[in-house]
Amino acid sequence: GVIESPPFTLDAPGYILLVGGGNDPENVYVAIVDADSGEELARYTGTFVNPVRAVPFDASGHAGKKAFIRVVDRATEGWGHINFGGIFERPEPRLLD
Repeated sequence: GVIESPPFTLDAPGYILLVGGGNDPENVYVAIVDADSGEELARYTGTFVNPVRAVPFDASGHAGKKAFIRVVDRATEGWGHINFGGIFERPEPRLLD
């Protein structure tokens, strides 16, 4: 399945997404998508562990754009699931890079 958030404005210099689950970038992932163009700005997948990990997104090149979160789970094999714990602003884009 696919779920998408309502659009929001990228107004922080960076964000942290909490992602876990299977590692299959074609079938299970979380993406940040430009709401106007439909272009994926970033895509994240799990690392074959259920606990979520913090992954950074540097939004400094996308300030003011409308975006939304897309969570995709189309896998049918083992580890065919994605865990998403949310998206949070972070003040410094390089803090966790």
